[in-house]
Amino acid sequence: MRFLPVFLDLQSGVVLLVGAGDLVRAKLRLLTSAGARVRWFATDGNYDLGGLEDAEAAWIEPVTGDPLTADLSGVLAVLCAGAGDIGVAMSVRAKAVGLPVNVMDDLAHSTFIFPAIVDRGDVVVAVGTGGASGRNSCISDANSSREKTSCSFARSGSVRFSASKSVSRSRSHLMRARSRDR
Repeated sequence: MRFLPVFLDLQSGVVLLVGAGDLVRAKLRLLTSAGARVRWFATDGNYDLGGLEDAEAAWIEPVTGDPLTADLSGVLAVLCAGAGDIGVAMSVRAKAVGLPVNVMDDLAHSTFIFPAIVDRGDVVVAVGTGGASGRNSCISDANSSREKTSCSFARSGSVRFSASKSVSRSRSHLMRARSRDR
């Protein structure tokens, strides 16, 4: 096991988020739903918070300027989503000062990964594939489906996971995800 599942106390500091587009907005939704305070550098200059509730948006501090020269005091972790080359440069900077960093879909420049998350209030389960991007798409699909679906992952052995949640997804979408991951 290369990555140890851990849970960060998001109330002990701020998360620095760098990026743009749908990818960064998905991270904003995830982080704010977990109660994180987020310092956000929009690499495209678009700080639109459409789709977020006012209460969630209140946890976000939009920051202009160069994230590569940003003050990192009080930062718990650095996340880059849709950040392009700036994500790689932020990784170097975060590692230099000992901060955990995740550059979305770039395992080589990340010191931690985001697993699939099953949240049942007081019970939160993290399921990962060691950074094999795309392999856990079936978990995400199964997690958001009414149907109970089992997914296998090829690694040094097989891991089976079953989950269900009430969000409508078509059975054919799940089957396509399962066949992609074989």
